[in-house]
Amino acid sequence: MLNSARTGRRPGESGSREAILRTARTLFAGKGYDGTSVRAVAARAGVDPGLVMHFFGSKAELFAHSLELPFDPAELEEVLSGDRSTLGRRIATFYLKRVFHDRAQTVLSLLRSSVTNAEAAAMLRRAVEASAIALLRRHLPGRDAALRGELVASHMMGVFLARHILRIEPLASLDEDRVIELVAPALQHYLTARLR
Repeated sequence: MLNSARTGRRPGESGSREAILRTARTLFAGKGYDGTSVRAVAARAGVDPGLVMHFFGSKAELFAHSLELPFDPAELEEVLSGDRSTLGRRIATFYLKRVFHDRAQTVLSLLRSSVTNAEAAAMLRRAVEASAIALLRRHLPGRDAALRGELVASHMMGVFLARHILRIEPLASLDEDRVIELVAPALQHYLTARLR
């Protein structure tokens, strides 16, 4: 008599692969890189751990494939186009109203994983350098373009950390529009002022 228990692949490889990735993103967001195991991802996705390894080879590769920047580079390209005198406000609005609002889980995953694991931090750094920093270099003239972009990104990551993870008051409860008003001048300075 055949054993009816099923292990390994679920019917339809692409459905299983996407289910694994969705589950991995959720677990990396909630527990970070070190707190997420291949076995836990497999259990939550309803597949055998061997299938996770079949598709991705290792936890590091699973993380790399699940790594999504919290924005499409084309969206940032649109934000960067236009009058440089209002660039700080446009970027603050983009982060507060789009990235931190609509894609908070992705940002949580990136922050939690990158601060607890050097390998995860290196993967994130490469992804950011290849997209956001490369775009800023194209739009901002001068040799300091990368530094300007890094200052903006670090400032906004600090705002996200204070508002959404540490929940420091009164910043955590401030209306998004008020935060934009407060943050935009600093971003504008990073982007256009002379850096000594």
